[in-house]
Amino acid sequence: MHLWEAAAGGHATRPAVGQYYPPGGGQLPLVEHWNGTAWIVQRVPFVKDAIGLLSGVSCPTAVDCIAVGSYGIFNQNTNLYAEHWNGSRWTFQTVPVPAGTSFLLNSVSCLRPERCTAVGGASNGTQYKASIVVRRSGGAWSLQTDAAPAKSMLFGVSSPTATGCTAVGEN
Repeated sequence: MHLWEAAAGGHATRPAVGQYYPPGGGQLPLVEHWNGTAWIVQRVPFVKDAIGLLSGVSCPTAVDCIAVGSYGIFNQNTNLYAEHWNGSRWTFQTVPVPAGTSFLLNSVSCLRPERCTAVGGASNGTQYKASIVVRRSGGAWSLQTDAAPAKSMLFGVSSPTATGCTAVGEN
C-alpha cells in the first residue's frame, strides 16, 4: 500500500490517496480519509477489470476534493481519470489524454472545486515522451499546452491564484 497525503490548508479532515494490492493480484486506487481521530478507507468508483492508482489530491474546501491518477485495462493504453469528493461521496471523472500509449497524472492543485490543474507525463514505457497538463473548469477537464521541453515529466503543481500556476518536473 502506498499513500500520498493532501494539502488541505488547515481543514479538520484530509484524504490521502494511493494504491493497494488486493488478494489475487492487481493494483487498485486507495483513498483514506482522516476524521480527526483515525484514518478510514473510503470507497471510490472505478473502471471494471482495470488496474490503477491515485497519485495526487487537492482539497480547496473541507467538503470538496479532487484526486487524480491513471488506470489501464489489459492490452489497452493507459487512461487518466479524476475522482471528485463532494463531502459525502466520490464520483469518477474522465480526463482527456494526448496521443500516445502510457500516461500518468502525478499532482493536482485546486484553487476552487471547479478550478483545478493537474500535471504528469506520457511515456512509451522506457522514457518520458512529453509532459501533460490538464485543467478542470466548470466541471470538465481539458488538455492544456505547456512550455516544458520534449521528454519531460511534471511531478508537482501549485495554483494559488486564478492566473498563476507553477509546475515542477524533470527533463
